[in-house]
Amino acid sequence: MSDVSTSLQAVRNVFLDHVQDLAGVSISGWAERARISRPNLSAYLSGRTSPRLDTVGRLLAAVDLDLAAAPTIREVTVPSANGSPLRVLTAFPRLSVRAALAPARLPEGVDDKGRTRYNLTERSDRRDYYRFILRRSLLDEVREHADAALVADVWSELNLPPQLKAAWGPALLRS
Repeated sequence: MSDVSTSLQAVRNVFLDHVQDLAGVSISGWAERARISRPNLSAYLSGRTSPRLDTVGRLLAAVDLDLAAAPTIREVTVPSANGSPLRVLTAFPRLSVRAALAPARLPEGVDDKGRTRYNLTERSDRRDYYRFILRRSLLDEVREHADAALVADVWSELNLPPQLKAAWGPALLRS
């Protein structure tokens, strides 16, 4: 077996294990819901055999999950109007509600006029936090807290300089 197929098999096994843990179902219960024999599901989970994509779809549907494609989020540097480089992401993440609205704290040594904490359940705090982290290119914070839909909701209120809005705009459209 090649290194690539071994790696893919390991990823698949971890994925299926994660789905089972997330769904909180037994192998027997999951197999019954997905209309798959228990031995086949055990073989998929152990890596002895690989499910087809339609089978993975049935396994996910049986526990009320879906397989979805999302844009790859990469860090890129784009030139600004004055030629200085700006670090941005190629897309904003799609976060769970829990992650998107979790309390946010700026990194150690960084503050916004003395402010370091934000309550992201409050729209005005989200707007202020997003404005600050986008202006400063705090990309780890963007990945952790800046949900695409919530950024879109306050986009017109962020008061970003035109060059920064132009740099981040494609990321929002791609999300």
